[in-house]
Amino acid sequence: MKVKIKNRGNGWVSGKCGDYTYEAKVYDDESKFGINGGRVSKMTMYDKNDNWVMNYDRGWDIEPDEDVVDCYANIIEVLENYKNVKW
Repeated sequence: MKVKIKNRGNGWVSGKCGDYTYEAKVYDDESKFGINGGRVSKMTMYDKNDNWVMNYDRGWDIEPDEDVVDCYANIIEVLENYKNVKW
């Protein structure tokens, strides 16, 4: 599934994957606060009705369920390899 990404500045990005939109804070380096020790320290995914379906803010508030896990995995892969973070 294709992941669209828009750089919003200060490490914040937003985009879309399938029927879901997301916002995330991406750092240049991996962190113990990131998802799986990675570069994404904050991320929220929304469904088409703007309901939260996943939220991570230096820890899990809402873990992705089986309905969103494919988009979530694709987004994380793209963000972990994203080289255009502008501070």
